[in-house]
Amino acid sequence: MTARPVACPPATAGWAAHPAGLCALSWSHDGQRLATGGNDGLIKIWRPRGGTAELLGTLRGHDGAVRSLSWTPDDALLASGAEDGTVGIWDPVTGERLATPQRNRRWVNAVAWAPDGRRLAAAGGDRRLVVTDRYGRPVTRPLPSPYGVFLSLAWSPDGSALAATARGAELTVWDTADWTVRARPAAGPGSVWTVCWWPGGLATGNAAGRVHLWDPRTLRPRATIDGHGGAVARVTAGHDGAVLATLSHDQTVAVWDARTGRPLWRRADAYPGWTGCLEASPTAGLLAGTDADGQEVRLWPLAPADGAGPGEQEVAAQARGVLRDVLDDARRTGRDHLTLTSATGRLAAALPALRKPEGWAEAEFVRGADAGALAFFGGRVAALDPARLRRLADRCVTAAGAAPGADLPLRPTVERLLGAAPTAAGGDG
Repeated sequence: MTARPVACPPATAGWAAHPAGLCALSWSHDGQRLATGGNDGLIKIWRPRGGTAELLGTLRGHDGAVRSLSWTPDDALLASGAEDGTVGIWDPVTGERLATPQRNRRWVNAVAWAPDGRRLAAAGGDRRLVVTDRYGRPVTRPLPSPYGVFLSLAWSPDGSALAATARGAELTVWDTADWTVRARPAAGPGSVWTVCWWPGGLATGNAAGRVHLWDPRTLRPRATIDGHGGAVARVTAGHDGAVLATLSHDQTVAVWDARTGRPLWRRADAYPGWTGCLEASPTAGLLAGTDADGQEVRLWPLAPADGAGPGEQEVAAQARGVLRDVLDDARRTGRDHLTLTSATGRLAAALPALRKPEGWAEAEFVRGADAGALAFFGGRVAALDPARLRRLADRCVTAAGAAPGADLPLRPTVERLLGAAPTAAGGDG
């Protein structure tokens, strides 16, 4: 990929969910509720509201970490798979456990309802994929893994096929009419951790950090996204199939154009967790994930802001005011220049109330590009990254330069910033 992703947009919501850590996330199909599963063996149902969420209920009954969750298409039932080797079916409103259609498994890594809501697939550590109805009656014989432990499952949108990944280098796709293997395309190298199937697309992520895009009809490869430095633990598609999001063991979340593979944004210091800790909303451009410790839920917009946007204009206006105040204070004290330390100190005090990329460091303006560091060079404002801050810097420079009495030079005091000067917006001035 030649395009460079911008930094993660600010989270639109966040709340504490599981102090022991999250293992799974699943949106209801109407996009109104989010189910979370934790290392504590609990399942919680949330309704996001504003910048937080309302806890609707807590489902208790698993004796191990809840590794996977899946809603029926009508959102009337919720299935869970856990380390205790059981599959549970729950009423998400009352919290009642209605059935345990599978038990005595080694552990259950993945559960998935078919699009008809009548079949439930579950797979995991015993290297078997078992498909039952909601009462636990087998739909077919157990389907063995050709390699190792099953890691993820995905039904085709029409229910005619079921795909599974395992600790092996191939994706297995069964025809659900007779449960014969339709194809086993090579999806490695290394284990294939995750599969996602949506109308018009199919994607897998492997241990080598690559995402393979497939033609969902022919199961032939379309493209490869090679953008992670660790195993891709989760791939999820946006509600319209235009955007993909990935969670990797390199501790990043990345968002991509599903058609071209172009990177859109990236978040560092992500919690890799289990394969289910990232889920795109089925009805809106939202992505659910976790904080860096894996204890809190975070919601982000899938699409980055284009152009200036109202948020950038607001930031630019307030930053311009800060710069003017800094210049005025320096003049009043009789100084003939302003140092980086004093300028950024004032800016740091003002910026926490403004919209800014997640990961911004209030106290360390030189920690790196992903932190959105600001440097000052001879009267020009330089944003080392991301692109949104470079555009913001241009606006600040223009406005500050046009302000009456804006004649005080700004001098850098951190020498190693000078090496990044070529990326600065503006020049030496």
